[in-house]
Amino acid sequence: MKFRYDINALRALAVVLVTLYHFKVPGFSAGFIGVDVFFVISGFLMTSIVCKHSPSQPFSLWVFYTARVSRIIPALYALILVLTVLGYFLLIPEYYQKFARNAVASLGFFSNYRYAGESTGYFDLAAEENILLHTWSLSVEWLFYLMFPIVLLPFLRYKTGVKWVLGLMFVLSLVYASYLLHTNAKGAFYFLSSRVWEMALGGLVAVYPLSLDQAKSRLCAVLGWGCLLVAVVLYDGTTPWPAYYALLPTVGTACVIAAHAEGRYLQIKGIQLVGKYSYSIYLWHWPVVFYSVYFVSITDFDFFKELAIGLSVVLGALSYHMVEQPSARWARKHSQVKVMVTSMLAVLALVGMLKVIQKSDGLPQRISAKAMSNFSYKNNIDPKRKQCHFASGVDVAFCRYGNGQQLKAIVWGDSHANAVVNAVATSSEQYDGHVLSWTSSGCPTVEGMHSTADSQYNCDRQVNRFLVEVQHYPKDVPVIVVNRLNAYLHGNNESQDGQPQTYVHTPYSPKNLDTFQEEVVKGYEQAICQLSKTHPVYVLQPIPEMGKNVLNEELKYSMIFQQGLEMKIPKPSHVQRSQLHLNANAKLAQQCGVQLLDPLPFLCDTQQCYGSQNNIPYYFDDDHLSLRGARRLMPLFEPIVK
Repeated sequence: MKFRYDINALRALAVVLVTLYHFKVPGFSAGFIGVDVFFVISGFLMTSIVCKHSPSQPFSLWVFYTARVSRIIPALYALILVLTVLGYFLLIPEYYQKFARNAVASLGFFSNYRYAGESTGYFDLAAEENILLHTWSLSVEWLFYLMFPIVLLPFLRYKTGVKWVLGLMFVLSLVYASYLLHTNAKGAFYFLSSRVWEMALGGLVAVYPLSLDQAKSRLCAVLGWGCLLVAVVLYDGTTPWPAYYALLPTVGTACVIAAHAEGRYLQIKGIQLVGKYSYSIYLWHWPVVFYSVYFVSITDFDFFKELAIGLSVVLGALSYHMVEQPSARWARKHSQVKVMVTSMLAVLALVGMLKVIQKSDGLPQRISAKAMSNFSYKNNIDPKRKQCHFASGVDVAFCRYGNGQQLKAIVWGDSHANAVVNAVATSSEQYDGHVLSWTSSGCPTVEGMHSTADSQYNCDRQVNRFLVEVQHYPKDVPVIVVNRLNAYLHGNNESQDGQPQTYVHTPYSPKNLDTFQEEVVKGYEQAICQLSKTHPVYVLQPIPEMGKNVLNEELKYSMIFQQGLEMKIPKPSHVQRSQLHLNANAKLAQQCGVQLLDPLPFLCDTQQCYGSQNNIPYYFDDDHLSLRGARRLMPLFEPIVK
């Protein structure tokens, strides 16, 4: 096929959008549409390749697959090989093991289905912890490459048949994607079956070529580029994706391809170079994002964000010139059998190495005994957590902690409550007591809570049930309430784009932030005030959130710098983030007789709040106190359980 400047410009736009989106550059919150642009381009090119053959030169599956292998495998292989070596020196065992597992999926081109089955979605916070998350799109494309020519092969002699096949693929897949969006949103995003309509759209452009004069061609191109621009402006990470929402950028891409208008602006050298490098830039930009976030506690990510974007382009250019081009030249000089056999043997050898890393738990022997001593604190959590702390979709029951005879207190709340219950129980045992725990993950003491992410979420029922069940216990038994209310009001702070996924009446959006927060605070106050009518209530003020996994930060810092890291956050920033929670608690104390417990004197000094000190972590992740950290709060609980 003759080189097309317009398609190469589309590639440039697509990779720029995706890269800037992943680096969280303002104005590019819809940059993920770049992947959809790539899919349409792939559909157009593959259809053109498959359908261009004549009876005298019939289509060959073997030639087609060999060409795809020589195009896709080398750069991906080089990326994973480099990351494997780099990870040996930089990644903590947990991350290195996860990398190895996902790398096998990427090399086998089934990573999209692996990620569809995980709890973390593409737009979720923890996605930044997956160094190979972006390879899901390669898996989708590879599966398309494998199946598409086989589907078309029986119809190649009949142009009408090919058109009908592509039309049916487009309609059925689009309808299925729209349905799946409401039943399995992650599947809709990752599955080939819900994405193939985008490739089919590109294929339809190939089999329905337009004959346009210059004026109409320019108009069609302007319309296409305009659709892409509008999509960038209108969409963001909250837009249900893909399905009918994706029609705007994909139809826009199809219009640009159909117009075949290659103006001088599209031929600008810089644009064309980025288009040529697009595949390699795409491969390398996300690992740069990953390592930027990985070291964010050591280096200010925002400070060198521009350098990181530049590094992504440089690495992409190096990969193009040092891997893509040489491997393409090598493939042209050797037989197709040799290309396929060499590629498969190389992949199998790397997969074998990755399996060793995976099975050995990320090669913890790489790390010094001193550094691994901190890693042992990972298990410094409630030993009864699995049997006494449930998800929000599972019924909760009172669980006993402590060996004393007398019931001294009831602990109620979300996972932050579970993190401190052992400290309360230990305090009670000094006075022949025990405590009861009623805690549920992601379920705060807020009346009327619902979830946009979990159809099984039943926190509202759990809160109401507790308020009924607690009345069966003596009225002089105090209830200690602990919640991470900040996360429900503002979103998690482990990522720059964290946003709440639970709500009372109005789901979160930047436009209705005040209403959303007012409803959550009101539900919180109603639940606790109702409780205070029957029992003495003590509310633990918000626990400082570190923003990064304390244990992992300690370990990676020890690995790299051979010394411990004192994890801390500015105390004023914690107070600022907690202001709504603090105000609500103050109102509860004034109007409902609730007594407040302040953890800050035990976790903070005048300026800083500490996640670790003297190589001793106080948290088992970014925001949950470890057993050791919770015991620092025992002086708060002892007067309650005497």
